[in-house]
Amino acid sequence: MAFNSATYYANKSSREAWESLKAARELKARIESGTAYDWEIPRLEYHVKIARLRMRSSVNMRRIAKMK
Repeated sequence: MAFNSATYYANKSSREAWESLKAARELKARIESGTAYDWEIPRLEYHVKIARLRMRSSVNMRRIAKMK
């Protein structure tokens, strides 16, 4: 089977999205338990935005892969 770069990047983006969501969940748990530093709290929103961006990128790459 030939290498399909669109599928490769779709999978890569999906992995990055799940990693970002995992980081957001861990940070949220630390915020709720009171062990997070003050400078970490704004990063929660950042992790969620990155996860959404990567997941959208993954979906778009899969659409491109279907066209090929």
